[in-house]
Amino acid sequence: MQRGGPADRAGLRAGDTVVSINGKEISDTAALINETAALSPGTQAQFKVLRGREAVSLAVELGQRPVTRKP
Repeated sequence: MQRGGPADRAGLRAGDTVVSINGKEISDTAALINETAALSPGTQAQFKVLRGREAVSLAVELGQRPVTRKP
């Protein structure tokens, strides 16, 4: 998660566990990456996260994934 990025602006916190996006179950990191990659930048998605023992719903406006460069 990047400081000031879409997840940060939506209120996602370190330690939150994403359990669904737009009602679709997220079982692991690969599912999280695949589900967010299938959505266009600027799309608003409903994230359900576990924060400790509490379920929290967050509206997240997706951004563009930063370009990574190999050294």
